[in-house]
This record gives sequence, structure tokens and C-alpha cells, in this order.
Amino acid sequence: MGSDRDSQVLQKLVAHIDRVLEYCKDVRFEDFLKNRMLQEACVFNILQIGELARKD
Repeated sequence: MGSDRDSQVLQKLVAHIDRVLEYCKDVRFEDFLKNRMLQEACVFNILQIGELARKD
């Protein structure tokens, strides 16, 4: 039972990581700093990763 939940959490973690990587693909750091919407999209996904990682 726990392993099924763990598997679901891992799948969600990977999905959030994939989104951040997709959003930032071919984006130079200077351009990232100028794009608030991109920053917020990445921060949202990173926050979701943190929430998933800390749940019991």
C-alpha cells in the first residue's frame, strides 16, 4: 500500500522536474532573469516538489 503511494509521489516529482526543465530549455540565464512569468512557473513547480517531498 505504501509503495503505491510512494510510486505516485515519485511520478509527480518527476513531472514537476520535467516541467521546469521544459520551461527552461534553451533559455539563457539572462533571459530567465528578465522573464517574471517563467520564474514564477518554475518557482511554483519547485514549491510543489518541496510539498511532495515533506509529506509523511
